[in-house]
Amino acid sequence: MDGRKCFINGEPFLGEVREPNVIMANGYRVAIDVEDMKLIESFLNSKLQDDPWSYTQICRAVELGVGNEYDYEFVKASAEVKTIERSA
Repeated sequence: MDGRKCFINGEPFLGEVREPNVIMANGYRVAIDVEDMKLIESFLNSKLQDDPWSYTQICRAVELGVGNEYDYEFVKASAEVKTIERSA
C-alpha cells in the first residue's frame, strides 16, 4: 500500500492531507487496513479514533476468515534499506 500521503479527515479532494511516507506490504489485506487505520489515527485531528479491530468492515473480514489480529507481524525498516532478502 502506498502511504506516502493520506487523508485524515474529510473526503478525497477536500480532506486534510498528511504525509506519513510509508509503503506497506503484507499478504493479509486486513492487516494492511488495520495498520493504515492506526497510522491515520496517530495524526492530530484524525476522524478515526476507535480500535481498528472494532470497525464493522474489519470485524466482517475476520468473520469471513480473511485475517485476524494474530495473522501478521509489523516490521519497520529504515529509509536506508533498499532491499530485504528473505531467508530460506
